[in-house]
Amino acid sequence: MHEFQKKYETQIKKMVAVCRKMGDDKYVTSHGGNISLAVDRSFDKKNVKSNILITPTKKFKGEIEFDDICIVDYEGNILYAPKSGKPTGELPFHLLLFHERPDIVSIVHAHPPHTTALAMSDAGKYLSYPLLPETATEIGPVCIVPFAEPLTQKLADNFRKYMDKYNAFLMENHGITMIYPEDPERTIQLIDLIECTSKSIIAALSSGKLKSLSKDDVTDLENTRTTRNMPLPGKPGVWKSLVDCYNWKEIENHQKR
Repeated sequence: MHEFQKKYETQIKKMVAVCRKMGDDKYVTSHGGNISLAVDRSFDKKNVKSNILITPTKKFKGEIEFDDICIVDYEGNILYAPKSGKPTGELPFHLLLFHERPDIVSIVHAHPPHTTALAMSDAGKYLSYPLLPETATEIGPVCIVPFAEPLTQKLADNFRKYMDKYNAFLMENHGITMIYPEDPERTIQLIDLIECTSKSIIAALSSGKLKSLSKDDVTDLENTRTTRNMPLPGKPGVWKSLVDCYNWKEIENHQKR
C-alpha cells in the first residue's frame, strides 16, 4: 500500500462506497461523474493547503476500487495514481472550486436521471424555488450554470459567476454538481434530496401549476435551519439568512401567472 493510501485509508474507503452507491442508483453511467475530497485541510492566515482524493478518468464509478482513487496536492501534482490510471480530466475544475471555496470539503458531480431531465428543460428553474422545506433548509436554491463543453476552461468560467453564492449547480444539458463542507457521504445525501425534489417537480407539473413556498414560509424556515445548525449556501457570510438566497421577484411573478 502506498504511504498516502495508508494515511487516508478511511477516507478512501468512504469515497469508494459513495462511488458504488452512485453506480447502483444509476446516478452515473459509463465514465460519467466524479468525486473529490479535501484531506489535511489547513489554514495559515489567508493561505489554504490540502491534499485531495479524486476519482480516476475513464472508469465506471460503480466499479471503483480502493486502488483506483488518485491523490494529488493542492496544486494538482500527483502524489499517487494507479499504474493504469490518472485523475479525472475534470481535476482543474475541482481544484478551482477548492481554491475559490476554501470552506468546502467535498465535491460530487453526477447525472441523476430526473434532475438531468430538468437540466434539459426550462423546468430546471424550479429547482431554484423554495418548494419543499427539506430542500430549502438543507440546500437552498439550485442555480443554473449555462452549458459548456466538459473538460474545458469555458465550463470552469461559467461556474465563476455562481460559486460564491451557491452549493448546488444544475448544469444545463449535463447534470448536477454539489459542493459541501462535509464528507462525500453527506454530499451524496444532498444529491439524493435534489433528485427526489426533481421527481416531485415533474409529478407536480403533470398535475397542475407548481406552487412555491411563500417568503413568509421561508422566513419561518430560518428557525429550522438555525436549530439544526445547517449552513447557508455559498461562502460563509455571503447571505444573511435563508430568505435572502431566493429571487423573490421571479418566484412571485410565477405565482401570479
